[in-house]
Amino acid sequence: MPVSAQRALEPAVQRARTILGDPNAARATHLLPGTDQIHAREHAALGEFLGALSGGGPTHFLIPTDEPDSVRIGVPADSREALLDALATRGGALWVSWAARRRFMTVPAAAAMGAATDRPTLMWVHHEPKVRNRVDASNVARAVQVEFWSPNGEGGHDAPISNPYASVVNILAPQVALTARTGHEVPSFRAFAVPDLASVTFPVDAVYLWVDDSDPAWRARRGATMRSLGVEPGADSADDARFRQYDELRYSLRSLSVYAPWIRTVHLVTDQQVPDWLDLSCPRIRVVDHMELFGDAGQLPTYNSHALASRLHHLSGLADHFLYLNDDVFFGNRTGPQLWFDGNGQPRFHNTATKVDPPDMPEQLPHTRARNHTLDLVEQLTGRVRRRNIQHGPHPMSKALLQDIEDRLPEDFARTWGSQLRTSDDIVIEWLHNQVGHGWGRTVDSSLVRYWYFNVGAPPTRDRLRAALLSRWAHTFCLNDGEGPMSVPARAAMIRKFLTEYYPTPSEFELPD
Repeated sequence: MPVSAQRALEPAVQRARTILGDPNAARATHLLPGTDQIHAREHAALGEFLGALSGGGPTHFLIPTDEPDSVRIGVPADSREALLDALATRGGALWVSWAARRRFMTVPAAAAMGAATDRPTLMWVHHEPKVRNRVDASNVARAVQVEFWSPNGEGGHDAPISNPYASVVNILAPQVALTARTGHEVPSFRAFAVPDLASVTFPVDAVYLWVDDSDPAWRARRGATMRSLGVEPGADSADDARFRQYDELRYSLRSLSVYAPWIRTVHLVTDQQVPDWLDLSCPRIRVVDHMELFGDAGQLPTYNSHALASRLHHLSGLADHFLYLNDDVFFGNRTGPQLWFDGNGQPRFHNTATKVDPPDMPEQLPHTRARNHTLDLVEQLTGRVRRRNIQHGPHPMSKALLQDIEDRLPEDFARTWGSQLRTSDDIVIEWLHNQVGHGWGRTVDSSLVRYWYFNVGAPPTRDRLRAALLSRWAHTFCLNDGEGPMSVPARAAMIRKFLTEYYPTPSEFELPD
């Protein structure tokens, strides 16, 4: 191995030995998404990397990507040693790991690698490894993925792995400036400057429906409304579990901040309530009262999420493309907007394997009857239906599509807006949007999203949550306060323990305290 490469790797090798010899140090540097401010580390790592290359360093160029896990930088393969020389000047601040011949190598293994025929095609530069019982070179914390492009003898350099833009570049061609995901300006080539058709280049917002069921004023309003409608508390149309909250919104916003940082603005729809921890000065948050959402339409107060959701496309200032979420939905791993939308703007919806009960089944709950009523409307507009349930996760939606559907079904929308509690004739807007859109060629049936569903009332959920905390496999998951023998205090303790361990770092949406 060249002396320059050895010099660049020595600090990392020593750090690996220290960590592997000290279990406490290993735990301290076990970099998990959301726990050690990955975005700040990625930003710092790319800044260090670019700083090493400034002032006449090797030619390098940004390779844009929709993948959320890394920033990709191309470097000519014959500049590998010069790059390592430049990185060596940065001292021990950077960690280097390699991949060669489809094998991931730890830093010590890379330092011992001497065969010229085993030169790596990929290198990752980041601040800390993900450590369990070894240094893992293929970890989510890698911030800069360096790709060594090989000269092909025909005046160009060939890509070592695929990308959407180019398989070969002319290193001598004029460069242009592009902006990396971290915000840094990085040189690149014209072939990488025009977004791919699949890239999501439009803004995407998020909308939450939220309520604090412990608020005495809210409980009084709800009780008065139920009594005026002749409904006793505990009836399924307004069951306490639909409003009970365990501070999930705080952690759902933390998950969004870490795993969906591409969301432009979060619109929080509430009924004369604001969480006491919410920082209203944050430019990415906007609180919307039910009165603003409904205007002159519908009937307030309402405790019907179907009515609220079917008004979202009338929300002033909302992006044309948005995710509709409840506060029991969380992002569990890094995501990009392309999971939820096609580059042409079509929302990608996600089904489950379960089916909604058919309408002729007896003793159906109101929400099941509402789904069947919605499927009748789908059949009316498209001549087809799909009886599979959809994921209770982020629902990608198009304002234009929702408005076109409303124009075809004005009476059904108006009836849902006027229902203060859930009824059998409600529109379930996410079902209507997805299926009518699919029938009209305006939404996409997708299987891209990895998803988990947890019923927090079921005893096995505790073990499933422990496993989820370790694997962090799902892009998104739901903690549903469903039926089961677990008491409310036990549910609260389990949920809060899980969420504080999964998302311990406060987000920009929270007050500093």
